[in-house]
Amino acid sequence: MIDRYDFKDALFYLDPPYWGGENDYGKGIFERDQFEAIANALRDLSGSFILSINDRQEIREIFAGFQFEECRLTYSIARGEGVAAKELLISNRSDSTMLI
Repeated sequence: MIDRYDFKDALFYLDPPYWGGENDYGKGIFERDQFEAIANALRDLSGSFILSINDRQEIREIFAGFQFEECRLTYSIARGEGVAAKELLISNRSDSTMLI
């Protein structure tokens, strides 16, 4: 899909399964090695992207070279009082206008 719709003014929003939750949508639908494939595809992108993902060292290593914006939030669905969490917004933009 990225190859088909990529052009200079395109903006892609990607929301892959979280690291450690690759089977949340069904076993075998998304494999852990696909994070690397996504990062490689985004490195050659003509347009811009924003990707949201849980904040893990493995993710930071795979997507090294892109811009990271840390987001602190509370996971509250079906968890009672909620659980503090950190997520990342990752982008290929050097300015922060895409991450607001």
